[in-house]
Amino acid sequence: MTYSHNKLPKSLVEIKAEVPWEEFELYHGQAVADLAKEIRLEGFRPGHVPPRVAEKYISEEKVLVEMAERSIRDVYIKAVQEHNLQIIGEPKVEILKLAKANPFEFRVEVSVLPEIELPSYQKIAEKVERKIVTVEDKEVEDTINWLRESRKTSDGAIPEVTDEFAMSLGDFQSMDELRASLKEGLQKEKETKEKERLREEILEKIAKEAKAEIPLALIEREKQSMLDRMRQGVSQTLRMQFDKYLEQAKKTEQELLYSFGEEAEKRVKKYLVLRDISEKEQVVVTPEEVEEEITRISSYYKSIGAAERDFDPERLKEYTEGLMRNEKTMDILEGFVKSNS
Repeated sequence: MTYSHNKLPKSLVEIKAEVPWEEFELYHGQAVADLAKEIRLEGFRPGHVPPRVAEKYISEEKVLVEMAERSIRDVYIKAVQEHNLQIIGEPKVEILKLAKANPFEFRVEVSVLPEIELPSYQKIAEKVERKIVTVEDKEVEDTINWLRESRKTSDGAIPEVTDEFAMSLGDFQSMDELRASLKEGLQKEKETKEKERLREEILEKIAKEAKAEIPLALIEREKQSMLDRMRQGVSQTLRMQFDKYLEQAKKTEQELLYSFGEEAEKRVKKYLVLRDISEKEQVVVTPEEVEEEITRISSYYKSIGAAERDFDPERLKEYTEGLMRNEKTMDILEGFVKSNS
């Protein structure tokens, strides 16, 4: 058996193979044995018809097709392992020649994770500016006024700004304590938003300069994920059937999917870039860290059993590990940003 491995545009790989008849014929016995299980003959229990008997009732074409499937699987697995291909999506198979006493020829086309040509991501991160965030007194007073409005009585009266009002809101002894607590909360909120903005800018700029051919399979998968998230958002936030939403928006699902194309490609590229950086920085997430995080997530549920009912345990571990690896990688990139001090 001989095969060739060729790279195609858009991160596709082509595997072309030719299997000599002498090698291909070795699949004949098992192919007939498996097809025999489908034969129903009087005098034999279902699935127990001897292959030598069943072969009389199986067409030559059907046997060749079964042999071809086995040969394709073996060659495909061999090529994937020998070339360390990171497969995404289902392979497309094209049979080029299938005839008795002739070499079997076929080709397989499949998407693989692309090779990423990363820019100097440390230098890019160093040039991103971290903004200093502060909380003005007016923001605190605006929050207090919002709280007062939310406590408006049935006759429209708004509570006065007094220590008694502060005590009615929680464990505060005075308005000064309330103001200090609100200011601290607003500060943390702003710092969190700035951290998210900073990380997004870093990754956006690195991805923009990175070079990669994004597989169409990943773009299509992300487009579908975006559509699913929109469908869920419409249901939970707007309390509306998605079909009704589409009708009001005068859009079809296909039109929405098409409109997601550019954004989906950007998201996939950022994901691939982050993944590649994590490998280069040798980011490791230990099983203990994953278990600890899963326990923390499960604490939001009434019991571990409730969490397991909502999430498949193995998928939850895989998902959690991915999130933690991304978080550690972003910590590294954020660490390259120069201090404002």
